[in-house]
Amino acid sequence: MKEIFRDAFYEYIMAEGGSQIFYDVQKCWAVILVGTLCAIVVSYAYLFIIKYLGGIIVWFSLFGSIILFVGAGWYSFVPARAKYEIDDPTYKYLEYVAYICWGLSGVLVLAIVFCFNTIQLGVAVFKTTVDYFRANLIITVMPTVTVFCSLVWFIIWLSSAIFIFSVGTPQPKPMYPFITEILWDNKTRGVFAYHVFALLWINAFLIGAVQFVIGASACIWYFEVSSDTKGAGTIRRAAWWLVRYHWGSVAFGSFVIAVCQFLRLCFEYYRQKMSTLDKALPWVKVLTALTSYLLYLLEKCVKYMTKNAYIQVALTNKSFCPSAVAAFCLILKNAHRFGFTASIGKIYLIFGAVFCTVIIGFGTYGFLTDYDMQINSPVPVIFVNCFISLVICA
Repeated sequence: MKEIFRDAFYEYIMAEGGSQIFYDVQKCWAVILVGTLCAIVVSYAYLFIIKYLGGIIVWFSLFGSIILFVGAGWYSFVPARAKYEIDDPTYKYLEYVAYICWGLSGVLVLAIVFCFNTIQLGVAVFKTTVDYFRANLIITVMPTVTVFCSLVWFIIWLSSAIFIFSVGTPQPKPMYPFITEILWDNKTRGVFAYHVFALLWINAFLIGAVQFVIGASACIWYFEVSSDTKGAGTIRRAAWWLVRYHWGSVAFGSFVIAVCQFLRLCFEYYRQKMSTLDKALPWVKVLTALTSYLLYLLEKCVKYMTKNAYIQVALTNKSFCPSAVAAFCLILKNAHRFGFTASIGKIYLIFGAVFCTVIIGFGTYGFLTDYDMQINSPVPVIFVNCFISLVICA
C-alpha cells in the first residue's frame, strides 16, 4: 500500500498533475478568498447558534454516542458473528468487541447519571464564553497576531542560526571529499544549544502572553459584565496588565515549558542516534519509546498547568509559583468539572469545524460547477477552501 501511494504521488503530483493543481488553485484565487471570508462569517454564526442550541448539541452527542456503541455491539455480536464458524478466532474477537462497545455505552450512561449537574455546568460555561466573545470580538485577531509574531521571531532566529552554523573548521567529508562539512568545537555546540533554547523560550513566551491576555480579559469581563460597559474593551486593559505587571510571570512560565521542550528535543536526538546502532537491544528500544512518551505527557501537563496558572495570576495578582499551586489545587478539587467542561468544549469545536467545513465545501463545489471557471478539476480548490475553513474554526 505504501508503494502504491508513493508511485501515485510521483506519477501525478510530481508530474503533469501537480502543474494542473497549481494552475486550478491560482485560477480560482478569488473563489478561495471569498470562501475564507464566508468561513469567518459561518464560524461567527455558529457561535451564536451555540448560545441557543448548545445544550441540544451536547445531549445529542452523548446519547448519540450511547446509541452508536450499543448498535455497534449488537452488530458485532449478532450479524457479524453469524458469518464465521464458532471455532474461528474472529468469532471470539467480534464477541470481545461487542462487550467493549457495551461497556463503553454503560460508562457513558453512568457518567450522565452521576455527572448530570456537571454537564449542565459545562454547557452554561460555554454559553457564557459566547457572551464574552460577543463583547470582545477583537479577540479573533489574537491568534493571527501570535502566528505573525512567531513567524517574525523564527525568521530572525533562523538568520542567526545560519550564522552560528557556519562557525567552524571546513573540512572535506569522509568518503565524499567533494562535499565540505563544518566541524564545530564545544563552544560552538554550546552556543547553538543555547540558541535553540532561546527559540523555544521566546516562542512559548509569545503563546503565553496571548493566553494571559485572553485569561485576564475574561476575568475583567466577568466582574464588569453587569456594569454600564457590559464588559467591552477588556482586551486592551489585559494587554496593559501584561506589559506593566505580569510579564515576569509569563516569562517564568514559558521558561518552564521551554525546559521541558528542550529536554524532549535532546532525548529525541539521543534516541535517533540509538536507532542507528545495529545491535540495539529490544528492551532498550522499548524504554526509549516509553521515556519519549512520558516526556511528551510531561510537556502537555506543564502546558496545561501553566495556562491555568496565568489565569490565577490575572485573578489574584500573585506571582507565578503561588498561582500555579492555586491552579493545581483548584483542578485537583474540581477534576470532574474541568474534565467535562473541556470535553464539552471539544464537542462544540468538532461540530463547529465539521459544520463550517461542510458548508464551505458544498458551497465551493456548487459555485465551481455552476460557473465555467475553465479549470481541470474542482477538487484542489475545494480541498484548499475546506482546509482554510477547518483552520479558522479550529
